[in-house]
Amino acid sequence: MPASEPIGRPRHMHEQVADRIAEQIRTGHYKTGERLPSEADMVEAYDVGRTTVRKALAELRDRGIIDVQQGKPSTVRKRPSGRRVTPAASAEARTGRRYLQLAQLLAEQINSGEYAPGTRLPSENDMVEAYGVGKATVRAAIAELRSLGLIDVRQGKGSIVRAQTAPAPAQAVNRSISRTASVWSIPELPEAEAPTVSRTTLDGLVASLLGQQDQDALSVDRLLFDPSSGARIAHRLFIPMATAADTPSLARTPDAPVTEAYAQLAESVGPLAFYEEVTARAPLPDERAALELRDSSPLLVTYRITSAADTGRPLLCEELKAPGTMRLRFPLTPNEHAGAARP
Repeated sequence: MPASEPIGRPRHMHEQVADRIAEQIRTGHYKTGERLPSEADMVEAYDVGRTTVRKALAELRDRGIIDVQQGKPSTVRKRPSGRRVTPAASAEARTGRRYLQLAQLLAEQINSGEYAPGTRLPSENDMVEAYGVGKATVRAAIAELRSLGLIDVRQGKGSIVRAQTAPAPAQAVNRSISRTASVWSIPELPEAEAPTVSRTTLDGLVASLLGQQDQDALSVDRLLFDPSSGARIAHRLFIPMATAADTPSLARTPDAPVTEAYAQLAESVGPLAFYEEVTARAPLPDERAALELRDSSPLLVTYRITSAADTGRPLLCEELKAPGTMRLRFPLTPNEHAGAARP
């Protein structure tokens, strides 16, 4: 790595906190005009110091996401579509994140056996000289290797390569749906806790998928677990009040099994259609605690929309949150396009 190449800047803690808050605003957790939590609450929620919180709020203000006034709580100005691109961020993107390049190179050397378990990586100064990068880049690369579980950093001893064990095969979450006559079935996981029902207002992505921004709905929360891996999975069913009005049995027993909701809807509105969206993101503190995730574990999030096949009207939304180490399995049925030429 020639020294003349630009050096990528590792992200600071206050920027990470700012990104977390911006994501909460984007998904509707904090609405436009709403006050953000106090500094003390943010210190506890994000496990950082007051200085970091203040810098994060300043970062959000500079992005145009919140209003910050002396002596008053910070309020949400708008819901961001993504992180604001600044000249510095643009320059950082062009560098290709040098610390990740260095971490990748060191990880390959560890995996190939060049650095055996129990041996020490070169010192910070040696890496600066060997790879032509700055100390900040080396420190960020070491932090990346540590988060990946490849090394231990010991005071006075440096970075020690850990013994690697073969990762357990990822467990699959079967997302198939089947129907025999009027009986619907889906692969079901045991419940770790009894379901809870609450009333909510639809916002964010769920409201967009259902086409019902700021409308009332019933929310049914379930905490599931996979017996083979012990993984905990959060499932939330959103039943818009408009859907419950058309199918009163849903309002009477919203916490009935999801397959019963399918059957009740099919009886009242006719054939059903389903589609699913899948994404991944960093978990929020309460999600990490509920699902018992490690700090470095991502969150796999799916949204299944049940709609009326004849009209396309969205009826239900299911949100599933699982550890990013798991896989999703779907059966695929090809659609035949109307008017398609036949050979």
